[in-house]
Amino acid sequence: MFDDLHGELRVGAGDGAAGREPFCVVATAGTVMSGAIDPIGPIADLCEREGLWLHVDGAYGGLFVLADRRRAALDACRRADSIALDPHKLLFAPLEAGCLLVRDRTRLARAYAFKSAYLTVEEDPLMVDYMDYGPQLSRGFKALKVWSALQAFGVGAYRTVVDHLLRLADHLGQRVEADPNLELMAPVTLTAVCFRMKGATEAEHTAALATLAGEGTALLGPALLDGRHGLRACVTNYRTGLADIDAVADRVGELARQLRRTSGAGAARPV
Repeated sequence: MFDDLHGELRVGAGDGAAGREPFCVVATAGTVMSGAIDPIGPIADLCEREGLWLHVDGAYGGLFVLADRRRAALDACRRADSIALDPHKLLFAPLEAGCLLVRDRTRLARAYAFKSAYLTVEEDPLMVDYMDYGPQLSRGFKALKVWSALQAFGVGAYRTVVDHLLRLADHLGQRVEADPNLELMAPVTLTAVCFRMKGATEAEHTAALATLAGEGTALLGPALLDGRHGLRACVTNYRTGLADIDAVADRVGELARQLRRTSGAGAARPV
């Protein structure tokens, strides 16, 4: 859809010739796997220039804007026409808690609102009837748990916790870089840390995950980036501390050293 010409985004010239008319761009404010953030500012520039709707997928990463240390990378999210957020992540709300924010809610109403004789809700300027803003008619008050938590703890508490989680992820990244048997698979931008044991195969990484979970050290997940397999730690629990991060780094480093000893000091193998 887009050409990158001299560092500037523009709509692909071949789209019109092929009968395709772009109408929306979806930018990502933190991919789930590695936390990578799209250049949202330049993408917003393109959307304004071309008259395109900009939607930002901030389900995982959007709420990191609460932290000073990541705000610059996410500040351009304010220019989006719509943004998706998951309060069950960084606002720690119970499942399910998804959220769509829109700049102009009348556009949603034009898409979804309808009149019917059996719906007798009277017009009330103080009432927002969410049946007019999505496909669901009967629905519970899912936002109550998010609103209640914000009222009880305040935004400041969430800022503190998000900053704490980012510092822990940065610390894990530093521990990985300092271990000669481990390597980062991607820069640590948010709280997802993807790393691998040098020379390890996919099966060996899978076995390491099982070992960590089985012995109660940590519940990590698999990582697959650019065809390379590894481990993914995502720090999203406000109870996690530096000691927990160090325990993970120490144990994975130990597993990596054991692996290199048993495989002939890291002989080359497919990964």
